[in-house]
Amino acid sequence: MRILSIAALVVLTSMVAHAQFGQRRGDDPRHDFIQRREAMERERDRERERTSCALPDGTRHPLTTVVTHEGQSYRCMEVFTPNIPGPLENQTLTVRIAGWIKVQVP
Repeated sequence: MRILSIAALVVLTSMVAHAQFGQRRGDDPRHDFIQRREAMERERDRERERTSCALPDGTRHPLTTVVTHEGQSYRCMEVFTPNIPGPLENQTLTVRIAGWIKVQVP
């Protein structure tokens, strides 16, 4: 009886150890799914920042939209950044983010 209890304890301990350490985080398909979903959400947020501007009240407006905020008019425009470090004549520009430009409305 005592040997049976010890054997059961050994089996139970090995099962718990296997459950805890046997399945590493990288082997878990749920972990891969969560990482892919988070990457997609980050890319969606970056795309939204490139194609719309946010006001302090939290609203977002698409490119070329003109809004009036606190008595001033602003247009949502693309803000560019150079791709290649070096002389200006060798650089190409890419859209980095969208931003507000102050405009005069006639």
